[in-house]
Amino acid sequence: MSITLPSLCQVCARRRKLGPVEFTCDAYPRGIPREIHRDGTVDHRAAYPGDQGVTFELDEGISEEFVEYVLDIYDNPPVPR
Repeated sequence: MSITLPSLCQVCARRRKLGPVEFTCDAYPRGIPREIHRDGTVDHRAAYPGDQGVTFELDEGISEEFVEYVLDIYDNPPVPR
């Protein structure tokens, strides 16, 4: 069983909705790489190939509790069992 964790994209000010489940952003105008947006295996607070020097920027309009939850996942990743 796998659990889908939220990605930093969900609390990023640079994210733009393209379709029902497709997103772009200032860093990736042709589509956010899966490992950043869906898999959550990349912490985009640091540079990543192809991001044109544009990284995560907190969306101030997101609830503080959700932001803390998402950031905590990246700062303290769950331990695989």
